[in-house]
Amino acid sequence: MELRHLRYFIAVAEEKSISRAAERLHLSQPPLTRQIQLLEQKVGTRLFDRSSTGVALTAAGRFFLEDARLILAMVTQAEERAQSAGLGQIGRIDIAVFGSVMFDDLPQLLARFRDTHPRVEVVLHTLNKGDQIEALRQHRITIGFNRLTSNFTDIATTRLKAERLVIALHHSHPLAAQTTQPCRSRGLSIGAVFERPAAKLHGPHLRAVSTTRPKACGESDGRGFSDGRRAGRCWIRRMPRP
Repeated sequence: MELRHLRYFIAVAEEKSISRAAERLHLSQPPLTRQIQLLEQKVGTRLFDRSSTGVALTAAGRFFLEDARLILAMVTQAEERAQSAGLGQIGRIDIAVFGSVMFDDLPQLLARFRDTHPRVEVVLHTLNKGDQIEALRQHRITIGFNRLTSNFTDIATTRLKAERLVIALHHSHPLAAQTTQPCRSRGLSIGAVFERPAAKLHGPHLRAVSTTRPKACGESDGRGFSDGRRAGRCWIRRMPRP
């Protein structure tokens, strides 16, 4: 039995006439009559009573009509759901997040996504950077949000925004005495911050150096900071004392 047999049957049942159903289906009458006979043979019972004035459903035909309509409706629904899923309009998306990214632009981004894709289920997972990479490779998540990822040949990355970073320095660090101005104008780089041993990050006399997000201004040196050779904006800024 094919779906076209159900469509033929429904047309004949609704038109109560083989000839009118054939016209509706753009078929000639003899082939349609033959298809209805084959359908009745397949079902194993008469679906129509024939007369000179037309056809009428038998008791079995009335039950079969209900099920035939339901089957075709389910097929149509399946087609529509598949099309919607293919367009990303329904389904499920698993998103990995970590740390302060949840308090930045991501909540607004997710809210806009839910507004435009109300039939998509959004599931959040808390995973650090390494676990996100592994989960992407295992297809356990759809997308991950993190900062300063390395380049992977098997994972596509997109930069959503650039952020200014702030580095707190001990008052004895040479850069702490600088006034607020761009690093480039003074020939300074982020790498200069690490030329001396790190000081404890506490106490009343701290200064700050801030820069654009390293990925936007230079290659990472393994510690998450640019080497400064291609630095964009870099600022030394005094922090108020408590």
